[in-house]
Amino acid sequence: MTLHFSDGVSIDTSGPLRMLLLEDGLYVVGQGMLIPVNTQQEAEDEIARLKRARTPAGEYIEFEEL
Repeated sequence: MTLHFSDGVSIDTSGPLRMLLLEDGLYVVGQGMLIPVNTQQEAEDEIARLKRARTPAGEYIEFEEL
């Protein structure tokens, strides 16, 4: 899936989770998602969190309370 923005930027959100640095900020992109983050550490933490959340069907996972 590709997102197209009015400023001419297009972002392909398919593929594995990864960091993307654009003029307007840092993002985690992949698996159909585009998530803004503030720092490289936050991006790495978000990628790790998303990878942990992916479990085989039928398994229970624990979610952090918000």
